[in-house]
Amino acid sequence: MSIKRLTVLIGAASLIATVGLAQTAPQAGSSPWLATVMEELAAAGYGQFEIETEGNQVEVEARNGADEIERYYSLDGTLLREEVTVNGVETERYFDADGNVIREEIDRDDD
Repeated sequence: MSIKRLTVLIGAASLIATVGLAQTAPQAGSSPWLATVMEELAAAGYGQFEIETEGNQVEVEARNGADEIERYYSLDGTLLREEVTVNGVETERYFDADGNVIREEIDRDDD
């Protein structure tokens, strides 16, 4: 295991332990898909993770400076929707069960 991967995993575990999560929120250790999501986002430069479970969805929110990403997953880890804000442009995508984008909406500040 590389030092970077280990650092990401330790950081993710620390974040999960310290962020006020709902008791029903899956933990990265018991939900491998959640650990993978956090690793991918961390590798893309995102941090400040917030994870919440609401009903039958898990919301993962992360920030990279002013940029933000919110992803919504089913309890089994299937990506349902994401909202990405980069340079003030918000892009919202909806996915089918195979991970294909089925709808995309882009909202620019000047619209």
